[in-house]
Amino acid sequence: MKAVFRWWTIVLPFLVAIQITLVGVGAFHGSTAVDDKFGDKVVPTCDSACGKAFKDSYENWFGPHIALGYVLVLIALLYGLFSVATRDRRLMKIGGITAGLFIVQLFLAYLAYGVNALGWLHPLNALIILGWTGWNAALAWRERAAGPAEVAAAPS
Repeated sequence: MKAVFRWWTIVLPFLVAIQITLVGVGAFHGSTAVDDKFGDKVVPTCDSACGKAFKDSYENWFGPHIALGYVLVLIALLYGLFSVATRDRRLMKIGGITAGLFIVQLFLAYLAYGVNALGWLHPLNALIILGWTGWNAALAWRERAAGPAEVAAAPS
């Protein structure tokens, strides 16, 4: 059970890194779409149909980021529940904090749509998630190589 949790811990930051790269794809495509459509001209105001079509084409490139985001929240919740099954307090703490960070990430995305000025919290939390999951993956990797007793005795 702990071996499965360990490998899950090692894979998680790679999924987070993929998620971060997907937002880059959406952002760069969006800026290119604006440049291709308007170039150096000022973006004109247009009727609601024009605005909706442009907005939809822009947002479609963020679809993979949004979809993987929901999948990652589900994975993190399962990860947290699975950590309880290990019956190891340290792993339960790691699983609980990880699940909590992903739930906060989901709420921050919704908050950013409502209050655009707070949108910076979503990418900040993404970096915190990447650091947290990366740190735990490094510990799990050392534990895999050295054995749990040696890692627990090693200074952090």
